[in-house]
Order: sequence, then C-alpha cells, then structure tokens
Amino acid sequence: MKKRFVFICAAFAAAAAFAAPKYGVLVELDGRSGKNYFTGINSPGLKIAPQAKEDGKGELYFLVGEKELTGQWQEFTVSFVPADQAVVFGLFASSGHPVDYDDIKVVNGSAYNTSFERINSDNEIDGWRYYSPGTVKANAADAADGRVYITCSRTFGMRQAFYMKPGQRAVISFKARIGRELQLPPHNGWASKNIRKMR
Repeated sequence: MKKRFVFICAAFAAAAAFAAPKYGVLVELDGRSGKNYFTGINSPGLKIAPQAKEDGKGELYFLVGEKELTGQWQEFTVSFVPADQAVVFGLFASSGHPVDYDDIKVVNGSAYNTSFERINSDNEIDGWRYYSPGTVKANAADAADGRVYITCSRTFGMRQAFYMKPGQRAVISFKARIGRELQLPPHNGWASKNIRKMR
C-alpha cells in the first residue's frame, strides 16, 4: 500500500509540474524492476516529466499529455531504446479525471492482452493489474478496438510488464479519450491478480 501511495504522489507531482489538462494522458515507463534504462525517448503530444533514477536500479519516467482530450479516440505514440528487456508500462489519467484507454500496440517488444478482450474466469482483464473493478468496460460498442476498453484515473491506474528487445527502438501506441467517473473500490488494494490465467 505504501508503494502505491508513493507512486500516486509521484504521478500527481509529474502531472502538476506541466499544468496537465483536466482530462489528459499520463503514461508510466518504469524500468526499475528490471534495472532498465532508456535512451532516445520520443513522445509526440506527451511531455517527459521529471524522472526518478538511481545508479544500478533503473529509471522511471512519466509522460504527461499536453492537450485536453475529447470524447473521440485519439492515438498517442511513445518510443524509446531500452538497455534491457523488462519495462512496466502503466496507464493513468494525468490530473485525477478519468481517461479511457484502448488498442495498445507494441513494436520491437511483446505484451499480453493489449486490447483487453481476454476476460478470465475471475471476470478480470487477464494479465493486467488494476485497482478498481470499474476500470473494466466490457461489451462496449464504442471501444476503439473490439468490445472492451478500460478507464483509469490518477488513483486508479493499470499496468503490466512489457518485454522489449534490448538496444532496439521500441514503439508503444495506444488510444485515449475522456472517460466517465470511476466508482471507488469496496476495499483497498488491487482489484486484479496481475497474472495470466488464459492460454
């Protein structure tokens, strides 16, 4: 719980540092679990917020949307060159107001269930970690891809470990738009188990 609180504070500070729009994208690139470092970050429409970096422990970046989202899906792209393979990729809303995300694509790397269509027997988006059950929007005719999308906010984000090809430029694209308010979860902690149950 303490780690979550620290991250939330850091994410909010990152968004505030750039006077983030009321409804805006916030992306987390976290190389600390794999002691990973990034070079050549390119993120059109997203500003790079102050990073966390410790020698030998990897880097953490927040990429914050520069413009207000609309009710229409918009595509964003983040590219970088990783020194190692493991990168935790997280999606959040920049200033606490909900944002919908869908249709993640990865070049020179791999990730699982990136359009969120695989719902497991526990009624979770398989392979992802998130805090609020309200994150999941299933059987949705207005998804950017398929029938499922997600809604995140500053305190209720979503993340997964992606695996990149070291030394090669990785490209992650996704779509985002203004989301609706998220219900508070009935308990503290994770609403998903963050494991892959489907094969």
